[in-house]
Amino acid sequence: MIQAQKTYSNLYQNLTLNYLIYNIVNYSRKFQDENNLLLISDFNSLITENISDQPAPFIYEKIGTKYNNYFVDEFQDTSELQWKNLIPLTSHAVTSEELNDDGGNLFLVGDPKQSIYRWRGAKPETFTNLKTINPFFIKPKTNKLVTNYRSFSKIVDFNNQFFTNNSKLLNIEEIDSIYGNLDQDFLKKKTGGHISINFINPENKDYNKRSAEKVLEIIKQKEKQGFNLSDIAILCRTNKECNLTSTSLIDNNIKVNSEELLALSESKEVLFLIDVIRLILNKNDLNAKKNILKFISIKQLKNNKYDFIKKEMKLPVSKIFEKLLNINYERVSSLELYSACEKIISSVSFLEDAKMQVSFLLDEIYNFSFSKNSLLQSFIDYWDIKKEKLKVNLIEETNAVKVLTIHKSKGLEFPIVILPYFDFKLKRPDENIWVNFSEKEINGNFLVKYNESLRFFSDSMNQRMKLYDDQMKLDNLNVMYVSLSRSILENHIICEEKELNEDFSGGLLKSYITKRFSQEKTFYKIGKSVYKPELSSKKLKKLRLIDLKSGKNHNSLNKYYNSDKRLSSNFGNIFHNIMSEIEYKHQSDYVINDYFNRGFINKKEKNQIKNSADLIMNHSCLQRFFSKKNIVYNEREVFIPPDKVIIPDKTVFTSKKDVFILDYKTGKRIKAHQNQIKSYADALKNANYRVKGAFLVYVSAKIDVLEISI
Repeated sequence: MIQAQKTYSNLYQNLTLNYLIYNIVNYSRKFQDENNLLLISDFNSLITENISDQPAPFIYEKIGTKYNNYFVDEFQDTSELQWKNLIPLTSHAVTSEELNDDGGNLFLVGDPKQSIYRWRGAKPETFTNLKTINPFFIKPKTNKLVTNYRSFSKIVDFNNQFFTNNSKLLNIEEIDSIYGNLDQDFLKKKTGGHISINFINPENKDYNKRSAEKVLEIIKQKEKQGFNLSDIAILCRTNKECNLTSTSLIDNNIKVNSEELLALSESKEVLFLIDVIRLILNKNDLNAKKNILKFISIKQLKNNKYDFIKKEMKLPVSKIFEKLLNINYERVSSLELYSACEKIISSVSFLEDAKMQVSFLLDEIYNFSFSKNSLLQSFIDYWDIKKEKLKVNLIEETNAVKVLTIHKSKGLEFPIVILPYFDFKLKRPDENIWVNFSEKEINGNFLVKYNESLRFFSDSMNQRMKLYDDQMKLDNLNVMYVSLSRSILENHIICEEKELNEDFSGGLLKSYITKRFSQEKTFYKIGKSVYKPELSSKKLKKLRLIDLKSGKNHNSLNKYYNSDKRLSSNFGNIFHNIMSEIEYKHQSDYVINDYFNRGFINKKEKNQIKNSADLIMNHSCLQRFFSKKNIVYNEREVFIPPDKVIIPDKTVFTSKKDVFILDYKTGKRIKAHQNQIKSYADALKNANYRVKGAFLVYVSAKIDVLEISI
């Protein structure tokens, strides 16, 4: 009875959440009914309902007789509902006597070891049970594909042994049909390969930093061996780990391609800046105040973070700003949005740890101020709605390290694979799961914490929890299999060194590798790491366009102004700086006025710059390049392998491949200018772009445009 009470307590903890979900579901159904709507997610269940009472529904009969052959790829990702709906559709082709001679077929291809979507209804047993649960009443033909055409022998052998060994730990009925007798072969020409396993002891550094250092070390080593960055993929379990890895690489000047790249809301520095804005708006926002102090305590390595936060929470907000942030509260409160954020960023030194995310947030603030308004509260309202969608976006490059989640890597292959954070839990205690209670005391589906309390509720619940444990372990074993089978030539695995625990992927790995080498070490290697030029991606010269505000600031204001923020004698520099912020004509007045309002230029200088900008944008040869119909990049890097970078003032894409180049000059005409813009054109041509025109724009009292023959 005492144990059962623990289950009740578990249920009670999630009572509000269950009630909320219940109301949301009811409201959603009511809304759908009232508006005659149907969710896409409901289609499979609706189809099942409508065909369950009919041997051959009309639409199925029509479609099913039209096609004789069906091919389903990646069948292990097919849900139970989807398979039930496919059976009547394909049954005519499979069972019809008149088609036997014509070869009516249902061809299913898949690998249950790569079944990793149980959470959306795709179970490996749906595939493995086909041998015994046959819906068509005719004997199926099976063909086991035993040759691995992707990986080299060391990779194949390691996976065969590792997964055969660890699958025995699972007490699950279908495990033998999934991992039993795992004996993949390899191509004779692919003998060799390399695996390294690093168990990291963080020591005085945190695990993230040590892991990032090891990843960087491996990448540098591969480059020395002749591999391109594009030959390397980094696979992580979560989006957060992808973000951490991408940030570290970019900070170390390693080019990165990643769909999971750098969500702003994942950056602690960005969230700190948002909390500072919240506290400016409301001195009584205790949550923002606490978050700021927590962030400072971590950055300043306070020994007793709790005491520090408790003590400083008593201080008035103005004192916290002055003492800990080096900011005058009254002054920053009087500034408009963009200026306030610039002031905070320039005053708080430890925001440098996330320069890229902070810079992109500043870009977002600038765009918001330009298109909406400059009110701090308006931006906070916007952030609260859009924060999950705001990301650092880099334009994809040909030669860059790929960073992606293990789930998104399924079906892909890479010469070199690096697996940081390879120590995820095989079962996840205390996560919320749906449990269908069918006991007298409790009946129905409830969202509860998955913990030991459930096991003692009843014998049947205990059995279900044991099964759930093994299913979770199987799913995560499959995740491990997917990750370790993506590489062609090399796998590099990085785990945190801790006590042996086979509830973690790293624990399984350590247990296996320790037995294999008969000793415990922090570093293991299998096979030799060699340069394989035939595997390396073709070396292409490729355009790289990256927002300079996210990297090196090539047009920093500081170098053009004295301490009084007055315009220096270098008109060319400041003019370039302003024009770099004007992508389209409608932005001109805002940008120039912003420089004037912030005290960077006086009224005379403002008028001079405005006149020159207007002459350029209204020039008969140039006005089309400031139209919103085009994609415009100002002051962006063009990277020419191996190490040359050029920076055109303005590149204008009128289509995906058609580009024009503009370069501003404020001095006299010299031959070097023409040679320079021709080199820009050549770089773009080598990157497979069609350069449609190149213009030198000479700026003085009048505008002189010189079109360069290319």
